[in-house]
Amino acid sequence: MSGGAFITYRKGLKPWQRYRIRFTLVGSDPSWNYMRFEFVCVDGTLCAAGYMKGAAVGRDGLVPNQRSYAKLGREFVQSSLPRPVRHWRAAEAGEMRAGATAA
Repeated sequence: MSGGAFITYRKGLKPWQRYRIRFTLVGSDPSWNYMRFEFVCVDGTLCAAGYMKGAAVGRDGLVPNQRSYAKLGREFVQSSLPRPVRHWRAAEAGEMRAGATAA
């Protein structure tokens, strides 16, 4: 499940224009995996870039990464997050606090 994303656009893409999307895992915490993504034109021009977070979801909500990685036969190692992701998380937490007080 995607839990959110932010993106910055540098160059527009026209309808039917070919492009590549690159994803790179940049960090994880106990619940979420954070990925950088890039939309790249065929000529190599970066058109847009951003970050998204994703997680496995079960009947009881988010599945801890420790458990979901184990199901895939991989060891979960929490990693530090890049600065843009840390800023995003702080802004997201601030927005959730502001929303709770406005209700």
